[in-house]
Amino acid sequence: MTGRIQRCERDCNRQITCSGRQLGSQGGGRDAYGRSTQQGDSRLIIPGRGSSGQENQQPRQLYTPGEPARPSGGASIGSGLIGMEGKPTGNTFRPPPGFMDDAPEQEAAPSENPMELLQRVRGGTGHWHELAKLLPILSAAGFDGVLVEQEAGVERRTQNKWTVSMQVYESLRRSEEFPKEKLSHFDGEGTEELLYEMRNLGVSLRPAAAEYIVDNDLDPYEATVLSRAVKEHERRGGQKEGFSVAPGDCLAFKYYRDAIECRGEDAKTAMVKKGLDVAVTPDAEQKLRRLIEAPEEDESAAPATAANLQTLRLTREEMGFKTVPLVSGLEAATAADLQALPEVRQSGSFSAFTLASTNPKQQWVGLPAWNILLLARKPFAVALHDCSAIPAVLSSANAKTPEEKAKLAGPGLLVCDSQPEEVSERHFYMVASDKGLQIVDGEHAKESGEACSQILFLCRPPTALGASVASETSHLLQV
Repeated sequence: MTGRIQRCERDCNRQITCSGRQLGSQGGGRDAYGRSTQQGDSRLIIPGRGSSGQENQQPRQLYTPGEPARPSGGASIGSGLIGMEGKPTGNTFRPPPGFMDDAPEQEAAPSENPMELLQRVRGGTGHWHELAKLLPILSAAGFDGVLVEQEAGVERRTQNKWTVSMQVYESLRRSEEFPKEKLSHFDGEGTEELLYEMRNLGVSLRPAAAEYIVDNDLDPYEATVLSRAVKEHERRGGQKEGFSVAPGDCLAFKYYRDAIECRGEDAKTAMVKKGLDVAVTPDAEQKLRRLIEAPEEDESAAPATAANLQTLRLTREEMGFKTVPLVSGLEAATAADLQALPEVRQSGSFSAFTLASTNPKQQWVGLPAWNILLLARKPFAVALHDCSAIPAVLSSANAKTPEEKAKLAGPGLLVCDSQPEEVSERHFYMVASDKGLQIVDGEHAKESGEACSQILFLCRPPTALGASVASETSHLLQV
């Protein structure tokens, strides 16, 4: 029994070995993960080339805009496009005229590897503006500011100043207004501080400021003050104050404004002296000297005295009045009295009025200068002894009960215009009749055909409790 089992195992192993040899001879098989283990097919699969069984198929190509189609294997690339068989793809884009004419010159990137560039930064081989050009290359290679600080020992703040100041330096190098022989002044260690604040200045303002720094050998603090002064001069319009665009006048303008803000005379004098030291034009010097020169005494000035005269400025409301002639009473007035009323002329800053009347007994009354009164052609006032006795007043106030009529009792003034433009049914009018002057509405005034005066409004004196409510007269201001 044991011998039979051993023979079965040998037969099974023999069959497995033969099967493996057969698969190996055929170049096919699969591993433990189910992947193909064909021999002789260990090739790199390239996208677009197809599989091993597609050698006769046309491979796919990468189309580059602007480049003509390149045939591959005797076939045209554009053979798959309808109507484009054998036609190359043309580049239709054209840049605008003058494009990139003013672009800065691009210097070739160093050929050293990043580690050699990092070694140059670490050792300080070259000027700061030359090392600043290596920082973008290192950043593209994966060395950011933190790694450069760790490997080369250059702080990130210094790297930022190098980068910014290098841009200012390049603008000076390309400028025709800045002397090229003075560029070497900014090659020394730490001279990037002199150019850093110029980042806020326009390209046209940088050459003059940089030349002033070189000529006067300014330190970083003084260079910063100069750059800020030039920017302030441009922003606040220093030329309008008499200071030119020269860097010295820009500094003088800065000290001029500082002197104005000083409270003490000593501090103001010190600022003016600083401005005079740097001013280059006579107008700027004169402007500064005026701040400390004592004003000339006026010989016509009144002598000092202990007496005091108080001055008051009147408001429009306080000067707003209108003088109109007054008729003694409605009952005794006639049409002839209205025709004989004099006119008043007001003029001047204080509304002085002139009376064209020869009657010494003529009375006048001053009323607030409401618009409805100012627009009247020939206004006058008629005195009423009792407003509750006038039917037109009762009708307008809708007074029906004795209590309501009692509120209207008392004197009043009917303000009228003897020369109205037209007769309207919405107003009351004063017309002459056999019984004297009567108050009628606009409809009856048209029917009568007589000359009439339009009643503008009714005035009543202040009450015992105080002045009248403002809402009662506010509409008269807006007529």
